[in-house]
Amino acid sequence: MIKYVLVVGLGEISKRHRSNIKKMFPAMKVIAVPSRGKLPTAPVPDADLVVADIEIALFYPIYFAIIASPAPFHAIHSRKILEKDIPLFIEKPVTSTAADVSFLRSVINDPTFPVAIGYCLRFLPSAQVVAKAIYDDMVGEIYNVTASVGQFLPTWRPAIDFRNSVTANAELGGGALLELSHEFDYLQWLFGDLSFSYGVLRTSTELGLDVEELVDVVLRTDSGAVCNVHLDLLQKYPRRECLIVGSEGRLEWNLVANSVAFYDQNGKTVLYDDVLYDKNKMYLDMLKDFERILAGEAGMCTTFEEAGSVVSLIETIKQHAVVEKM
Repeated sequence: MIKYVLVVGLGEISKRHRSNIKKMFPAMKVIAVPSRGKLPTAPVPDADLVVADIEIALFYPIYFAIIASPAPFHAIHSRKILEKDIPLFIEKPVTSTAADVSFLRSVINDPTFPVAIGYCLRFLPSAQVVAKAIYDDMVGEIYNVTASVGQFLPTWRPAIDFRNSVTANAELGGGALLELSHEFDYLQWLFGDLSFSYGVLRTSTELGLDVEELVDVVLRTDSGAVCNVHLDLLQKYPRRECLIVGSEGRLEWNLVANSVAFYDQNGKTVLYDDVLYDKNKMYLDMLKDFERILAGEAGMCTTFEEAGSVVSLIETIKQHAVVEKM
């Protein structure tokens, strides 16, 4: 029997997932569903079938589904699929609100049911090197962590007007906090639970948006380490890096260059450096990991509860941070 993979949403990340599914599962068919039920007039690449509604797609034998719609739609789209006991991969963030996380938790019911969230940076080879260095206690007792990411939104997705993007619109779950929530996920993954200490959310006049464009927060780990996190949509030259300072030295992780270096009293040691790495491979590796989860094996994908903790942290930041217009 022919099996199908259902992909909800027609944006750029949906396009990537459809292409990767065709590479990984050439014998399977892909069904695409638009986020808001409006069928496109143009052909949808790597889709064997395009239907207007999830309910129509569910008449087919679905192997698994991917939710790649805007975050505020994740809960309602996921519910329809989970109620049919279909394994589910949800693009990050899992939802846009903690209330939607609670709703989905009640729908999932069984914590062992295959649900994974698409925080792909865990699958970057340099991320694995950082995780191993921390696990091996290379840095020693961790004192401080600085995570920073920034990129100019108008050049982020050149094919579309940035003002019409999900990132630019609050009602679609936009803003730096949700769009760049990768940083919160990997900090949780590396260091455990995070608690909020202080934050400032700023909006500039440069882009004319109604979402936070600059985020600066101070978080604490259970071990007492201080994490300074900066997110922005305004930097003209892309930057994504993490610095980890401990009793034995300092790790510098450049996510754009896919490199890791360790500094101690003996100087610099390059632990990993592959600037030519094809970043689509981390998306493929993430899907392969999800396939292992479907087979009942342990996986590295972000779990539903881990992703829910990220959403709860973001809500806490929004509730307690200072909000400024520049």
